[in-house]
Amino acid sequence: MVRPDRSCPARSRPGCQVSPWERAEAAGLVRIRFEPETESYFDVYGRSDSPGDDIETERQIERQGLWWACAEYRDQETGSWAQADSIGMLFGDDCDERTDPSGYLAELKNSALANIYGAES
Repeated sequence: MVRPDRSCPARSRPGCQVSPWERAEAAGLVRIRFEPETESYFDVYGRSDSPGDDIETERQIERQGLWWACAEYRDQETGSWAQADSIGMLFGDDCDERTDPSGYLAELKNSALANIYGAES
């Protein structure tokens, strides 16, 4: 999977608002890291009753990959990265930060921001 361009068109237009995530990310305080999933999809979820569904899932994994995403924040005391939250078994489409079709990335971002700014983020 090719990682999407992380640049935001809103950053280049005067007067556009920048989200708390974008501000914290630009300051080097938060990030989302993607790595290939190490577990087998079918070991976790098992095979379906329909072989056709399994074939389609295998094809989707071949096309998009299977990913683990980790939201991290910069620990203010040590300066090192700390894990806020993570989720695995994401298909490539789920990793598109521009559209976030599953909503998982928004949840990960909120977890990281909560560690920087508190629960009200």
